[in-house]
Amino acid sequence: MKDERGSLVGYIPSLLDELGRDLGFSYSLDYVPDGNYGYRRADNSWDGMIGLLTQDKADVGAAPLYKTHDRSRVVDFTVPYLTVHGTLITKTDTTVSPHVSLEAFLRRTPTQVGTLNRGVIVHSFRSTEDPFLRQLWQDMIAESTLTLTRTNKEGLERVRTQNYSFILPHTIGEYLATREPCDLMTVDRFLMDRGYSLVIRKNLTSLSVREFDRSLRRLEKRGKLRELYNRWWFDSSACRGVSNPIRHRKSDVAAHASSQNEADRLAQNPSFLYVLVLLFFNLLFL
Repeated sequence: MKDERGSLVGYIPSLLDELGRDLGFSYSLDYVPDGNYGYRRADNSWDGMIGLLTQDKADVGAAPLYKTHDRSRVVDFTVPYLTVHGTLITKTDTTVSPHVSLEAFLRRTPTQVGTLNRGVIVHSFRSTEDPFLRQLWQDMIAESTLTLTRTNKEGLERVRTQNYSFILPHTIGEYLATREPCDLMTVDRFLMDRGYSLVIRKNLTSLSVREFDRSLRRLEKRGKLRELYNRWWFDSSACRGVSNPIRHRKSDVAAHASSQNEADRLAQNPSFLYVLVLLFFNLLFL
């Protein structure tokens, strides 16, 4: 989104501002021309954001991007700046505690549960060892034509028009639940425990991925990463009475990385071209 001056604002620009202050660099933002995160083509070249990094057309990519083995061969990933879990989005019910667990909610609330028929949620369900979640997944598979959707948009339409609840990444669900028409709420965070990371061009000499990692840990230690999430999801909520259900959750970066000695701040101020993929909320309706 843009402010009244036309400048890009939001969680990721704010994160880059914090990193810039901590590491002492300036940056410029640009769009990815083809609008893709980055997928490997048949000829082993890459499109999207990853492609721009491999072609030395950008230094850092900032987006809600998961680390994969294939991508790690051509770019470097930082420690996660935001840990992502699943959440259940359903019609607003003022009798439900914001701290209720998924299992407790489903035991007291008769509703059909579904999710997108592909992607990280499905992968996490298939690999979970939690007995309750495994049974929930089996129930969804048994009635897949009624529970699994082809798009997130379809799932949200079912939530609003049917006795149906939809599982999706908490970053998306909690954003929707804090925006008009204020008819949705989220239940719990569960299932997956994966992180969004920045991607760094390999062999970048002005700043290393390790220095970005140390900076992210410093920001986490100061509470800045949690503060940014609260600011752009809950503090800017358009829905009165909506609060962060897990405001004091264990830190995102600390959950993924062991502590290291802090590096000295850089004396110089390198300038970077950052690639910002503005697909975060477009992904809601793929």
